Amino acid sequence: AQVDFGAGPSLICDITGAITKTWIFVMVLAWSRHMYAEIVLRQDVETWLGCHRRAFEWFNGAPKKIIIDNAKCAITKACYHDPVVQRSYGDFAEGHGFIISACPPYDPQKKGRVESGVKYVKNSFVPLRIFRGLSDSNQQLKPWVLETAGNRIHGSTHEKPLTLFETERHLLKPLPDNPPELAVWEKVRLHGNCHAQFLKCYYSAPYQLVRQLLWLRASETTVRIYRDHELVAVHPRLFRPGAKSTLNEH
Repeated sequence: AQVDFGAGPSLICDITGAITKTWIFVMVLAWSRHMYAEIVLRQDVETWLGCHRRAFEWFNGAPKKIIIDNAKCAITKACYHDPVVQRSYGDFAEGHGFIISACPPYDPQKKGRVESGVKYVKNSFVPLRIFRGLSDSNQQLKPWVLETAGNRIHGSTHEKPLTLFETERHLLKPLPDNPPELAVWEKVRLHGNCHAQFLKCYYSAPYQLVRQLLWLRASETTVRIYRDHELVAVHPRLFRPGAKSTLNEH
């Protein structure tokens, strides 16, 4: 499969009422050209992993290799021979058993199928619709992918993507019975007040580690802090900016 983001429509934010920029996540199966598409608000690691999981559920299987660009949510260091994969994405790939194949820098032609897919969604879906918000836009997009995009005669294969998908469906890797937990890894520094910051929230760690660089692993419910491979703190996940989780012993 090939994966990419493209600029999406401007939407009214459900919370603030302000006009918000969006992105279109697209995953295209390289043989059939059957796709998964979703309109999102961010291009961060959590969004990237969540879109992958929902795409695999859409296809009811995972491809053996995914070709990506050098987006920061997936690749932390672009390199022709040995790119450095974002730790969170590496764990996700290992849990689902697929290979990450990053395009060489400045060579986006290596993922031409998904670039064409992104353009198709932007030119054939977005201009013809009126959206009331993010949820409404995706409720309109999903059936369009199946009914219109899936049943068009593709310009390269000269077949309907859904017809070819039936011939490759059995080649997808089965999804794990217990999907790996979606989690973001980030390097953080423990400040003088014994707290590390992650997405504008603060989590304590032992005072002996002040000024040191630590690994923070954030799932949907829990934040864990590690010194190398040693677990040194566990907190509930916070979401309100400025919120603080403090353990007295720290």
